[in-house]
Amino acid sequence: MKIALSILASALFLGLATAQEATPSPKTAALAEELLGLFQVDKAMDGAFQQIVKMEEQMPASKNLTPEEKAKRSKALQASLEESKKAFSWETIKPTFIQIYAEVFTEEELQGMIDFFKSPIGQKWIAKQPQLQAATMQKMQGLMMELQPKIKAAIEKSTKEAEAPAKAE
Repeated sequence: MKIALSILASALFLGLATAQEATPSPKTAALAEELLGLFQVDKAMDGAFQQIVKMEEQMPASKNLTPEEKAKRSKALQASLEESKKAFSWETIKPTFIQIYAEVFTEEELQGMIDFFKSPIGQKWIAKQPQLQAATMQKMQGLMMELQPKIKAAIEKSTKEAEAPAKAE
């Protein structure tokens, strides 16, 4: 949960930090806004927050908690998500996204993407994004679960190796 929110925050702040100061033309900004509207970013963000909650609830650490601990954890998670939703609401960050898209893409590129995403295949791609994101998150969670014991073992091995020469002296 913390990692996912950190990634979201980092991506947004990186976008803010790398955005140039030049103001895009009104036409470019309008095209960027239209493209973002086609992407339904506001709905995607809501879906991402819901996936984060699901992922957090499915973590093995969550399953070994007492009902009281689960309630506390759930309450803390909810408070964290509410604050994140406020800070990263679509209305708050929309101008930043418009500026980034307008700076990264030309008017012609934006128009080309708009044309594609308005087409039947483009609409199908947009419609299937929640499904793709959910499947991706599920697969990544499984990979992380497999990786955690390996990481733990590598840390323990490296710690033991680091301590061994110190004991020999």
